[in-house]
Amino acid sequence: MLQLTSGDATLLTAKEATQGPEPVLTLPSAGRWHIRINAMTLFRTISLQDDFDVPTQ
Repeated sequence: MLQLTSGDATLLTAKEATQGPEPVLTLPSAGRWHIRINAMTLFRTISLQDDFDVPTQ
């Protein structure tokens, strides 16, 4: 889950949702992955990124 907050830590109201009940992304294989999420505001785009490992099933 991703929650965005303002500078005083209050939760920002969602204006538009593009995600339904199905997964956003299905990773095709195990390994190390890099993800980046761009959140657009009226004034700028905020990028969140991280690396993570998907284990072999």
